[in-house]
Amino acid sequence: MNNYKPKLIVSYNYKHIITQDVIDYMNGQCINLHISMLPWNRGADSNFWSFVDDTPKGVTVHRIAKGLDTGDIIFQKELFFDESQETFLSTYQILQKEIIDLFKLNFQKLLNGNYDAKQQCCVGTYHRRQDMLDLINEVAFSWDMNINRFKENLQVKKNEFSAEK
Repeated sequence: MNNYKPKLIVSYNYKHIITQDVIDYMNGQCINLHISMLPWNRGADSNFWSFVDDTPKGVTVHRIAKGLDTGDIIFQKELFFDESQETFLSTYQILQKEIIDLFKLNFQKLLNGNYDAKQQCCVGTYHRRQDMLDLINEVAFSWDMNINRFKENLQVKKNEFSAEK
């Protein structure tokens, strides 16, 4: 690794955890592009969980730290969606475009370290990939499904479960 002298490492849709030695070597210049409004929806399937858990939606550029999606926030943009009109796929595509645009807009600042990063404000939420798989085994789901329709189906399932107890 010492043969390389990158100014910045950018993680985007990378499915592996970047090791601590790489993070330390980069001295804060190792960032992640995440399609959630951190600290909400760390981990997997952040777009899906932002609707299921009714948490803020948006995109975040943050420093990579030891914990998963826990690093200091560099840039963020909050987004709002009409759940009666959108699908999980349409919102995912919007979030992907927005995180790329946010990165491009701030690339020089990121490259030069010319920004003020701030600590994440609170505990937030975290989900594993298996969490979504478990839920969609119980409730019909597709990426093209209207978000309100899915949430209504989820509520029906929760009501059925409560009635059984």
